[in-house]
Amino acid sequence: KDNTVLKIRSEYPKVEVVVNKKNLGFGRANNIGLRRALNDQADYVLLLNQDASIEPDTIEKLIDIQKKNPVFGVVSPLHYDIENIKFIDPNCAHAFSTELISDAVSGRKLKEIYDVSGIHAAVWFISKQCLMDVGGFDPLFFYRNEDVDYMKRVLRKGYKFGIVPSAKAFHRGGMTRRDKPNMKQQLVFILGEKLLHFKLFPTKSLFKLFLIVQIENFSELTRNFLMLKLNKALIYFWIMIIITLKLKYSSSHYVFE
Repeated sequence: KDNTVLKIRSEYPKVEVVVNKKNLGFGRANNIGLRRALNDQADYVLLLNQDASIEPDTIEKLIDIQKKNPVFGVVSPLHYDIENIKFIDPNCAHAFSTELISDAVSGRKLKEIYDVSGIHAAVWFISKQCLMDVGGFDPLFFYRNEDVDYMKRVLRKGYKFGIVPSAKAFHRGGMTRRDKPNMKQQLVFILGEKLLHFKLFPTKSLFKLFLIVQIENFSELTRNFLMLKLNKALIYFWIMIIITLKLKYSSSHYVFE
C-alpha cells in the first residue's frame, strides 16, 4: 500500500520483484522465492528480512566459509543492532553458543565459524543441497514459529547452523515494545505457537495431542472471559475453531494440515 513495488522497480530496475495477489504468510511467500532460486540453478539462497541489512562483503564471506564447511546447511553473519553499537542483536543472542559469547567478550581470537543450536531468521544463508534435502517452510505456519520448525528439520537431516563472526548483519527487530499487537496479530502469534506442538510430537498420538491443546485453549478462553478480557477470550475461541478445522480423519488415522 506504500508503493514499495513501484519504488523498487523504478529505482532498482535490475531487481526482479515477485508480487503476490494476497498475503500468503511468511513461509509460503518465502517458498515462492526458494523455488525460483532453485529453478534458476542458484547454489545458495539468502533470506533477508525487510528490517535487516548486511555489509557489501557479507555474502562473499558466507560463501567462502560455507564452501569449506558444507555440513553447515544454514549460516549467518554475526548480528548487531541497527545502530551498530551493541555487540550481538539481543533478538537472536539466545541462539548463540556460550563459546562464541565467551570468546567475543574475553577478546580471544574468534573462530571462522561457530556451531550454534539455531539462528534468528532475519538473515539466513542456505546452501542448495540443504534446501534440496530439507525443502521449504511448512505452509501450516502463516507467521511465527515456521523458523523454529525449519531449524528442527535441518538438524534432523544432519546439517548444522553456523555463525560467521567475520560477516556482519544489522537487525532492527520486529515490533517495538511500544507497539501493541492488534487482535489479528495476537491470534496469528498464538496460533503459530499452538501449531508447533503438532510438529514436535509423533503423529500416532495426534488426536490425544489435539485434545490436550484444545483443553489448554479452553482453559485460557475461560480464564480470560472470567477476567473480562473478552478480546483475548475471543482469540482463543477462534484458535480452537481453526485447529479443529485443520484436523482431518483420513484412512483410519488423523492427519493435521
